[in-house]
Amino acid sequence: MQFNENLKNDDVNFYIQSTGGGNGMIHFAYKDDMPLRYSSDFFHVRQTSPFRAATLDSFRRVSATKRESATIHEPVVSFISSFSRGTVHGYSALWEMIWNYIQDEQNCKVLMYEKTQQGMVDIVSRVLGREKIIFVKSDVVYLLKSVIFYPITQVHFADDFWFDIVKDMYEKYIVDDESGSEELSKLAIIKTHSSDNRTTQGVVSQDLVNIMCENNNFVCIDPSKHNECDTANMLYRSKELILSWGTSYYKNLRYISDACEKIHVLVFPGYQGQYNSRVGRACPSYPESCAAARQDPRGPHSHMYQRYKNAEVKYILMHPNELKTFNVEKK
Repeated sequence: MQFNENLKNDDVNFYIQSTGGGNGMIHFAYKDDMPLRYSSDFFHVRQTSPFRAATLDSFRRVSATKRESATIHEPVVSFISSFSRGTVHGYSALWEMIWNYIQDEQNCKVLMYEKTQQGMVDIVSRVLGREKIIFVKSDVVYLLKSVIFYPITQVHFADDFWFDIVKDMYEKYIVDDESGSEELSKLAIIKTHSSDNRTTQGVVSQDLVNIMCENNNFVCIDPSKHNECDTANMLYRSKELILSWGTSYYKNLRYISDACEKIHVLVFPGYQGQYNSRVGRACPSYPESCAAARQDPRGPHSHMYQRYKNAEVKYILMHPNELKTFNVEKK
């Protein structure tokens, strides 16, 4: 398959498929019946994904029908990835897009999927302004008169990417100057049935989480019930965290400051296989983690730290029912 390798193109067709893609989504752009390499991460950074073939099949079907039904006349930059609907992968890709936008001194509007997870919309609204966003729907062939698709290289929040690039943007645009409440110094973010989840792995009962928090004097917060920037600021001022393995850990870990002293990561059965496959690549702390990542032929390290910033990190494998008797001081 031949691809258009340009980042910027005029008169481009763009499409998001409402089905398929697993916990991601199928999307792509094409011009003159040729797919654009950087319009979909399945076409470049995630070429080994099983959904690459499905994305190409969808491109062939859609491009053959030429069903343009909407036009966006003003220039745009795409802020859409295969994980725009959620997971840590979507947030890492989004921050890379924001960084490229700012580095290129862009001032045009940005394209986002209408079902992008609200937390990502909150971040873009804070950094660029809500008025900069144009939302697009699925199952509609758009004609984009002028568009830029930046390459996506970050799907895991690599340490050097966060600390060398994103951290300054995060502290400039997201962190505010208000002091946090003392009663929110001990926070828990656990994936439950009431959360906005992209997968069912590691989901536990909210009632069990409530019991655990009450017993240990922690405040449970659900990021989907808050503006993402407010969640980030609560975490930035926290001193002790309980996080469940998965996006609750991988994404929210990045929001803490040097004030955090302890992080307890609960690994439930749905994720214990993944945990066991990565425990051998645990890294002591940053920046040692970057060096380990470069030396590991299996790719980026597993973000399994003994210490992250000033916080001691512990991993606890448990069954959800153990939440009722879990004592954080004994772990």
